[in-house]
Amino acid sequence: MKDNIIDLIKVALCNDDLDILPKLTDNELRILDRKVEQVAQEITDTRVCQWTVEVYNHGFPYYTTACGQSFEFIEGGITENNFKFCHGCGATIEEVK
Repeated sequence: MKDNIIDLIKVALCNDDLDILPKLTDNELRILDRKVEQVAQEITDTRVCQWTVEVYNHGFPYYTTACGQSFEFIEGGITENNFKFCHGCGATIEEVK
């Protein structure tokens, strides 16, 4: 039911026609409110994941991440490759030198 409500709202907003929405029950409004809060949290997420250069393999930077992942670039580093977000946790990358 939760996904159905969200799909209806998406259609209504895309078509600029809120009249197609049924009257929502109190429970449906609570579900919608939780989803809105979740989306708002994702938009304002300020998490940071620190990436640390551990070693250079064959001249390429090898990073370990605070979330337990690792990553190696073939050319350049984080800045040169325009990396902004960690592939492991989705947080903003902060390079530790």
